[in-house]
Amino acid sequence: IDDKPVFTPKLDQFWLAVSDLYSAQLIAENPNSQTRIGVADGEGVTVSFFLGRRSLQEQFIIGQWKPDVRLCYIRRAGHDEVYGVPCPQGNIFDPRPDGWKNPVVAAIPPEEVAAIEFSYLDQQFLLAVTPDNEWVLVAEDGTGIPTNPLAVQSVLGNLQILVSSGFAEEDEADELNFAVPDAMIRVITKQGAPTATTRLRFLIRDETSLYLTVPTQPTVFIVDQQSVGGLLLRREAFLTDGQ
Repeated sequence: IDDKPVFTPKLDQFWLAVSDLYSAQLIAENPNSQTRIGVADGEGVTVSFFLGRRSLQEQFIIGQWKPDVRLCYIRRAGHDEVYGVPCPQGNIFDPRPDGWKNPVVAAIPPEEVAAIEFSYLDQQFLLAVTPDNEWVLVAEDGTGIPTNPLAVQSVLGNLQILVSSGFAEEDEADELNFAVPDAMIRVITKQGAPTATTRLRFLIRDETSLYLTVPTQPTVFIVDQQSVGGLLLRREAFLTDGQ
């Protein structure tokens, strides 16, 4: 999709749904029912299978998926019969290009993280894990200040699986300058860890969302401010009562 790899788990779900076509359940044969379930000509999503790029092998019209029945309604082009196949994860026949891109920004196991550096326009601080597996806020003199464990777990949980809500368009992304981000998180992994040290750079997009980039991917992600609220914490959030 746009020269980027398709998200493998979604592609696997797609081929599973395609294999179910061989055992699809007949739903209707009357052409008058096609509009009601969204598979009439000019409706729904058209899915075409090609041999190479030019030789059309098969074409289907996919109706609107409904969560109460968990079925995708399907009609072969030029035929009246309408069939149903299970689509438990929603309509996997997604017509949106962005729906096929990898939405996962980061997936860093908590046990691999050695330290996390937070950089904002007005403050910078470092969290680190001690040899005793205790998280501390590193003071200017290098000493460790005990941290709020709930705040630390919130950050680690967000880093374990961070998923975007969308992707910036190419012309939109070209105008962004991440050299001076509104926020940056540097995740330092332990020596020998499978996951490499990385940086997450954020720019405010609007009142509800942010742009986000990571060095390993050319994609500019869009993330909801609410979804990353537990990640972009300020220094005060890590201090315990009385500090």
